[in-house]
Amino acid sequence: MEPEKSILKEFLADGWIIVLLGTATMVARILVDEEKNTIRDALKKIVSAAILTTVVWSFIRDMPMVDLHKALIYGVVGAISPEILQGIVKLGKAFAKNPFRFLKKGN
Repeated sequence: MEPEKSILKEFLADGWIIVLLGTATMVARILVDEEKNTIRDALKKIVSAAILTTVVWSFIRDMPMVDLHKALIYGVVGAISPEILQGIVKLGKAFAKNPFRFLKKGN
């Protein structure tokens, strides 16, 4: 059995390309988006895409999956990262407000 590589070594070897893919899809979205973005808003979206794409990479990097499918996942996550993060925050706030609602059977 081969010793496991550290996640940092894997990221430096080829994971950083995934960050570029996620960032590129967000840049493409900003370029075609009709809504006005300030430089600050655009940078926030680009950074969120880079961070979230890296997180997703760390989860699915070793999954047995076609590389093209992984690339599509990374691209989509990069393009819709603000909405994903807003959804996670909304769920977290709802849980904090009433945690028992999430723990009931049948919900």
